[in-house]
Amino acid sequence: MPARSLQRQEHRRRRADTEQRILEVATELLAVRRFNDLCVDDVTSRTTISRTAFYRYFPDLHAVLIRLLGDVSEHLFAMSERWLASEGDPAETLRAALAGVADVYQQHGGVLRAVADAATQDDEIDTAYQDVVQAFVSAVATRIRRDEQEGRTHGLDPDETARALVWMIERYLVETYGRAQSHPAEKVIDTLHAIWKRTLYGQ
Repeated sequence: MPARSLQRQEHRRRRADTEQRILEVATELLAVRRFNDLCVDDVTSRTTISRTAFYRYFPDLHAVLIRLLGDVSEHLFAMSERWLASEGDPAETLRAALAGVADVYQQHGGVLRAVADAATQDDEIDTAYQDVVQAFVSAVATRIRRDEQEGRTHGLDPDETARALVWMIERYLVETYGRAQSHPAEKVIDTLHAIWKRTLYGQ
């Protein structure tokens, strides 16, 4: 392989490593501090890059937060697929999906709370956040329609029911895991499962 190609590969690897380190540090800080209290120096002081170098990777901390939202939302969708795409018992797969979603919030509660807070003040973050939530709403509405066609549920407005359930779980889990508090995981999952199961599938 030509030396120039090797150099480009090495440059891309170093750049990816540095970006990842910035994201990791931001996640660590957001676990203990509010987004509005952070500045670029807080991040760079925990890395080997300078403030000037930071801007070669991200234009500001809002861009870092949007990138984190994208990464976390991929994990959330992966957990949700346990129910959204499942052919098994919907009540059982629903619980597995909710447990997975709750676990992601438990791991990344600081980031998701920061996004929810920043969305009230920043149009770009608000748009990104609304897009993620709406994607979940659409996916849940599609699953409800499928359950209706298969006779598992009936009498629900799929779109409005999905919107209510998704925003409910978003607010509940942000408040549960977005603060430095301890909540028994099983109790959280039991609560969510009871609400979703009774709404969608009755008793």
